Amino acid sequence: MQKLIIAFACSMTISILSHAQNLITPSYTFSKKKEAHLKLEDGRDIKGKIKDIDRKKWMIEAIKIKDEHGKTHKFEAEDIQYMYLMPSGFDKLSKAIDKATDVQKWKERNIDSELIQQGYAYFEKADVMIKKKRETLMMQLLNPGYSKEVKIYHDPWAKETSSVGMGGITVAGGHAKSYYIQMGIIAARKVTKKNYKKEFTILWGQCDSMASSFENPKWSDLAEHAITYSECQ
Repeated sequence: MQKLIIAFACSMTISILSHAQNLITPSYTFSKKKEAHLKLEDGRDIKGKIKDIDRKKWMIEAIKIKDEHGKTHKFEAEDIQYMYLMPSGFDKLSKAIDKATDVQKWKERNIDSELIQQGYAYFEKADVMIKKKRETLMMQLLNPGYSKEVKIYHDPWAKETSSVGMGGITVAGGHAKSYYIQMGIIAARKVTKKNYKKEFTILWGQCDSMASSFENPKWSDLAEHAITYSECQ
């Protein structure tokens, strides 16, 4: 049954690609066998196997790592600048969709493109507006290849459009109906599919060519909008 599910997922990849937003599929579970890479606020680089992850309301609050010397460390999210975690199981299977989409513009030089292309999920500390409150959270970046001007973060509480399942297991997820988007140094704010057309000019208005290039803006073209806007700056 597992082989059948994998085969079905792979066959679905081709059809999904034509509709993909060219954003990395968010990850929820992470391998305890593959090495995690952490950059701490004090400048240290930590590599090791994940022992445990503490979460609150789906957000990572702390991570426990066993380093190459066999010593176990626990780091709070506030102590981490950014980190790369390898997805596990079926979560990793969905990354096949991402690898098949070619992101050509690595404008964000601080991000390790080789790790991303290996399938690692990238998290970084970011200021985010949660309702009217500004919070600093460990957010998963979904557009690492072109994130210098615009950063699109996973919304862990987002609803999704329809997904594809088989045997009770979801093998191809739908698109999220909301993301947190950060423009420059301004705190990231929630943008939803429902209100996207109304907010299009507010988001991208600084680029004169956006209105003429996308007369009927679609939520499914969000990544393309971000790339076009970045090329304007």
